[in-house]
Amino acid sequence: MISRSPIKRLPKKLTQILVLSAAAHVVGLIIFGSYTVYRFVIPSSADFQEPPPMVEEAPPPTSIEVSIQRPPPASLPGRDLAVQAVGSIAINSVPANAAGFQESFLVADTSAMSGMSSLRLGGSSSIGLGVSEISVFGIRDSGERILFAVDTGRNMLLDAKGGLYSYNAIKEELVRLISGLSPGTLFNVILFEGTRRPSVLFRPSMVPAIPQNFDAFNRWFMPINQRADNVGLTGTGIPVRRALETHPVGQTFAANDERSPPQPWLIQNALEQDADLIYVITANWGGFSNLLRTITEREQQQIERDKARLEATSTFQREIAAYMEEKTRLREVIRQREAAEATERRQRNLPPRIWVHNSVDTRHGFNERRRAYDIPMRNRDPRPVELFWPRESPIYRHEPRQVEDYFRNYLRVFYRDENKPIPRMNVILFLAEDEELSRERVTEIRGFLRHFNNGQMRELRGLAAIQASRRQ
Repeated sequence: MISRSPIKRLPKKLTQILVLSAAAHVVGLIIFGSYTVYRFVIPSSADFQEPPPMVEEAPPPTSIEVSIQRPPPASLPGRDLAVQAVGSIAINSVPANAAGFQESFLVADTSAMSGMSSLRLGGSSSIGLGVSEISVFGIRDSGERILFAVDTGRNMLLDAKGGLYSYNAIKEELVRLISGLSPGTLFNVILFEGTRRPSVLFRPSMVPAIPQNFDAFNRWFMPINQRADNVGLTGTGIPVRRALETHPVGQTFAANDERSPPQPWLIQNALEQDADLIYVITANWGGFSNLLRTITEREQQQIERDKARLEATSTFQREIAAYMEEKTRLREVIRQREAAEATERRQRNLPPRIWVHNSVDTRHGFNERRRAYDIPMRNRDPRPVELFWPRESPIYRHEPRQVEDYFRNYLRVFYRDENKPIPRMNVILFLAEDEELSRERVTEIRGFLRHFNNGQMRELRGLAAIQASRRQ
């Protein structure tokens, strides 16, 4: 038989302690919970305060007068800056060679450059803000330092090309083009003759395209070739400033020999203007032409000896006397024929005829007299050829290949080595409507232009072509 053990009970006192402890915890929990709800859950009542009264303030003044004390002008190296007014803006005209300035930059009217595809740096390291887009007789290009070279020779004024009327149309078009350049563009014009050296610049260096310079250019340029009795230029050619004297051709340039044909000199003078765009308008152009070199003292002495020996012969004396007699007779015949022709042209309201050569002796020489006026000739030309060769001295020349080599070196030294872009040269040939232009000559001109940033060539034939090109 299994007996059960009696159940043990807690002492009565311990039970009371446990009950009191549990009650104390319940009361503490209720108090702590009530405080938490009151402190963090129930929001406090909002405290509204009356805002301060609004005060109206007076509106600010529409204009404020400010007085600025201008500091004293600082001293600048070199020349002072000259300021010229252009409407409502001002442009500083600074000479390109002013001391203390290594580079130039231009301020332009950007509205004049709308539609341009690209901006090219100019020949003087400018930043391209004064670039003008221009179309000269159909050749469209852009630049910020633009040089125009215009032929003033008699070949530009022949009847077959429109005479004085056509040349005046060329001048008017050039004035219009220059007056339309952007104010930030610099320009200059060089006049030359297609058969001899004399040339002249509008200004010694580039000038801004502003109204004052437009007016001065118009007054300077329009009288050129205005009358048939005053054609071409007078004086000597523009002296060379920076020839490449390490080259034989450069030594000739540095000597400023006046006997040479104009084309090599024109190229040299144009490059010295530091243009980035050059337009040449001429009646005659080719590649790199011959250049008469400076004759040495020894060569000159030999020429004088040969000439003295020739003039001492009896044959020379007879022939020169016959030549002078014939020339005197022909001069009178030619004078009468030209007077009759001038009267006829006036009656037909035509301008006087412009001859390729000015003097009677050259424009109606012995070799041209039969074709010109059908004047009876003697059995033979009494003029001895030997009389003229010492003066012409054809053997003392730099050949075209030497001239080309010089300019190739010039472009390398003054442009490529200085990280300057080579200027673009465009040539406009002013020809008669029926004047032939051989394929060989075209090839020669294009080969020449490849050296100058692949410039363009255009043929301009007569007055009608000039008028039509204005619309392009």
